Parts: sequence; structure tokens; C-alpha cells
Amino acid sequence: RRLDRYPPILPEDAKIKRRFPEDPLATLPPLSPIPLNFVPTPRLTQERLESLGILNNTFLTPEERKLAVTVLMLNADAIAFTPEERGTIRSDYISPAIIPLIKHEPWARKSFPIPP
Repeated sequence: RRLDRYPPILPEDAKIKRRFPEDPLATLPPLSPIPLNFVPTPRLTQERLESLGILNNTFLTPEERKLAVTVLMLNADAIAFTPEERGTIRSDYISPAIIPLIKHEPWARKSFPIPP
């Protein structure tokens, strides 16, 4: 029989609230029916594009690869290749996570003696 150490029900203030203050699809840049040629951006360079493996993907046709590159170019600011480029989700879309703590008495096991 399994014993739960904490109640599975979160307090109401700890639940994550998801909201859509605006339509996220409405702010996407328009996509041309004719894919654009790749133009490096400060965030999406040729080396980074090659690291994604889209150009070598044999599952996609050449036109589909070109279209995928176009979508990445238009939304390059949404991609992070390094921790410094990473952003956060806007708090008006998702509330910050609150981790509830359970009252407990801290304990520590004595370490065993290590001979010199």
C-alpha cells in the first residue's frame, strides 16, 4: 500500500493560471507562399541553422526545408541557442510558479567517522 507524504491537492494560490490576454497567432509575421532565401540574422547564423539539421533532413523536400528555414528566420527571436539568449514567459500569459512547502522538522544523519 502506498502512503502519500503530502496532500496531492495544491492550495488555490499555488495553482498555475494560464491566460490569453491576446491572440498569440495574431502577432505572427505573415508567411509568404514563396519561401525566402536564407539571410543570416544576429541570432540565426548559418552555423546555428546547420546545427538544427534542417538542411540535411532527407524526410523533407527541398521546398519544405526552405519553408522551415523561412519560418525560423521570421521567428528567430523565439529561438535560444545559449542561456543568455533565453527569455521568460510573460507573466500575463502564465502566473509564476509557487512551490508550496510542507511543515517539517529538518533532520540530518550523523556522518560516520573517516579514519585519517
